[in-house]
Amino acid sequence: MKLLEKIIVVYIALLVLSFIVQSCCQENYRIVGNGEIGAYTDYYDPGNKIDTISGPFMIAWHLELRSEALATNFGLIQSVAATTCAENYLNEIIESSFTISCDKEFKYNGLTIPANSDFSGLNDMEIYIGTLWGSVDIRFSEKFIELADFDKSDYKFKVNIKSNDHLEFENTLLVHMNLN
Repeated sequence: MKLLEKIIVVYIALLVLSFIVQSCCQENYRIVGNGEIGAYTDYYDPGNKIDTISGPFMIAWHLELRSEALATNFGLIQSVAATTCAENYLNEIIESSFTISCDKEFKYNGLTIPANSDFSGLNDMEIYIGTLWGSVDIRFSEKFIELADFDKSDYKFKVNIKSNDHLEFENTLLVHMNLN
């Protein structure tokens, strides 16, 4: 009986220790690279990627996020409880530093947008920036498409953004514009 009591005490002590170790862990994330960019008809889905634009579309840019977590897979509770470590983001992107440009000029609402100039402030274009996890979604609405005049040719979109630890990220996307 005393042996059983000792086994139970040791098991409970290990379980408590496992809770303590698990609750003290932390996963650090850092935005480190230019990541992936693509054009999509409606929403981000790798199977929904397009290279010819014929209507409203979105550009999704997901910067490379690296996890700097310590793999503590020795806890007794991991198999019986859903546990996660605290997430800590070591850097974040700065929304106000975002720019988008095109390698060719185009017209928008009667105005000529020069090649290689930032047009992130145009109306009817929605920009969503996930500052912590490094994602940028640019939605070109139906109204934007109606007001924009692109030649039927290839256009290279270039996006730039900076992080609060002075890193600069850039990516390009080549698409064929086939609008009205």
